[in-house]
Amino acid sequence: MTTSVDQAVEIIRLKVAPASFTEFLAKREAADQAVSRLKGFISSELCRQGEEDWVMFIRWENMEVVKEAQKITENMPEITAWIAVSSQFISFDTVEVKRYFGLH
Repeated sequence: MTTSVDQAVEIIRLKVAPASFTEFLAKREAADQAVSRLKGFISSELCRQGEEDWVMFIRWENMEVVKEAQKITENMPEITAWIAVSSQFISFDTVEVKRYFGLH
């Protein structure tokens, strides 16, 4: 099923030392709880890519709400604590989603 959408996705790339995985995941749980209460939040996915590389996808209703959320999250203690566990913050991007394809 193909759907046209006007959503936005934040893409965050980090490196995390294996010894910090447990704390990293626990801190992300707290961050997800805080972020999920913001207007326009849809979902988040945390993906491991290799031994130390992680990619986070956070989906929002549209670019307008993600920009407002970013004003709040840039100083949110839960986000700051989560990022502090990483050994390297690699990148942060925000992209527009114009088309979605799924089997359901």
